[in-house]
Amino acid sequence: MEFVKELILNRINGKLREKKLTQKDLAKVLGVRDQTVSNKIGGKTEFTLSELLQIGEYLDIKFHI
Repeated sequence: MEFVKELILNRINGKLREKKLTQKDLAKVLGVRDQTVSNKIGGKTEFTLSELLQIGEYLDIKFHI
């Protein structure tokens, strides 16, 4: 399961870089604090399914859940 989590986080980071977006931009879309996104991308806490769906739509990522 840890492997899947790492793949998802790498995919999100890659898309942020590709689209020249920041974690702050992502935090605004999710309606959370910048630190919350930092903790989630850093693996300290997990994204909810709802957040992953929002991220997928925002960054054009297809998560096969």
